[in-house]
Amino acid sequence: MKLVTASAFLVVIVAAWVAGLNFWTYALRRSDRLHLWLGVAALGGVAVSLPGALIHESQTTHEAVVYRAAMAFGAIPFFLGMMRFSEIFLDISLRRVERILVVGILLTCIASVIPGVAFERTPVVRHVIGFGSEYVDVATGPLMSVVGAGFFVLVAYLGAKYRHAEFEEPGEWVPLAAACLVFVFVAAHDSMVGAGMIAAPFLMGIGITSFVLALTALLSRRFVRSEVRAREAADALQAAAEERTHALRQKDLQLARGEALATVGTLAAGLAHEINNPIAFVSANLNHLGELGHEEEGEAEFAEVLAETREGIDRIRSIVDELTRLARRGEGETEDVDLSRVVRSVLPIVRHEARGRAEIEMLLEDVPPVRGDRQLLGQVVLNLVLNAIHAVDGDAGGTGRVVIATTVERPFVQLHIKDSGPGIAPDVLPHIFEPFFTTKGEGQGTGLGLAITRQLVERHGGEIGVETGEAGTRMTIELPIARSARRGRAPLRSALAPR
Repeated sequence: MKLVTASAFLVVIVAAWVAGLNFWTYALRRSDRLHLWLGVAALGGVAVSLPGALIHESQTTHEAVVYRAAMAFGAIPFFLGMMRFSEIFLDISLRRVERILVVGILLTCIASVIPGVAFERTPVVRHVIGFGSEYVDVATGPLMSVVGAGFFVLVAYLGAKYRHAEFEEPGEWVPLAAACLVFVFVAAHDSMVGAGMIAAPFLMGIGITSFVLALTALLSRRFVRSEVRAREAADALQAAAEERTHALRQKDLQLARGEALATVGTLAAGLAHEINNPIAFVSANLNHLGELGHEEEGEAEFAEVLAETREGIDRIRSIVDELTRLARRGEGETEDVDLSRVVRSVLPIVRHEARGRAEIEMLLEDVPPVRGDRQLLGQVVLNLVLNAIHAVDGDAGGTGRVVIATTVERPFVQLHIKDSGPGIAPDVLPHIFEPFFTTKGEGQGTGLGLAITRQLVERHGGEIGVETGEAGTRMTIELPIARSARRGRAPLRSALAPR
């Protein structure tokens, strides 16, 4: 193989690579048909470059005619791809021009086998300057002169269309204009080579490949910029979503606080009685302590009464502390929380509400801590216990029963609150977690208790479930065990499971 032929094959390799790149891009993005037609045009570059390289090995006029005809046939996919690409890129219709072009190339290929029409049958020995080689070619006939003129008209027509195209950026037309100049130069160069005016290799493959490569680079640059814009838009959307999520979180907390204040307000009258009892007890004890202070033998009884007084004060303090915690504004600290301890802290607040309605039984195990906000978890427990107490409502004249239990089913801590009420009606059950849905009379409930409860449970990564029937209703909350307590402990038996 001659050196000039081997050098020309490099163009074939580049054209094949450009075709593969565009087809691969189209396979990834089927909606982008620009790369499909650029791939077809690049295949035309391969089809033109390959016989353009092999013609330098021609030794007979027959071989030269075959290679020249193959180059003409190779121009069909190139121009077809460029026409379809230009239609999409410029948003115009070029089908009539495309049909005329394809018919013209086919007629040229057919005419190439007719002596003296497209090519003369007189052998022409051409020399390649710089490579020190020669090959046998044929001179061009009158038809090729007409085809060449038509070719330049077509290039000028497309150039005018691209001249008025709207580019996304001001500088995008520069590489395209450079590729057009290269293409025109190569076309003129090959025309002069075919006419015997200069002794040089055919360069049409280079012109086609450079033109397609410039358009591929243009589309690739647009793709990269669109990816950058998409990433920037995604970042902006993420920031907006986080901001919106934070705002919604604050709204949820405000709503939860409002429900907590409403619950505290509902319990206020009963809790006043709960506080008045130990206050009266403490007052009586203080009077008694005053009397004991004047007795010489009252020292032992004095210590006993003082201890009882302190117990009453501690009871008042626990009730007030729990009320303050529930009514506190904002969100508390996220920490490891003992769920059983939270249940015990809520009990003094609901004791008066349960009086005459239900007996409260607690089956609280030593459970691993959960990660969360003690204030919000206290509100969850308070809402569910109050719902259970209101559900039994004295069991139609008798005394109902509410069982509160904590268990472990790794990797969760479970809170069970079971009442002995009549259960939830089937038509009501699907709506119990909907905001503002309530079966209580007007002015007796906000309809937000269970809706907020579910939100708070899900915020802590947990789930809430309901089992109901004629024997009563059981609410079960599952909260994930804190990471600090997930290792080294075996599962515990459920306090409500059969033994």
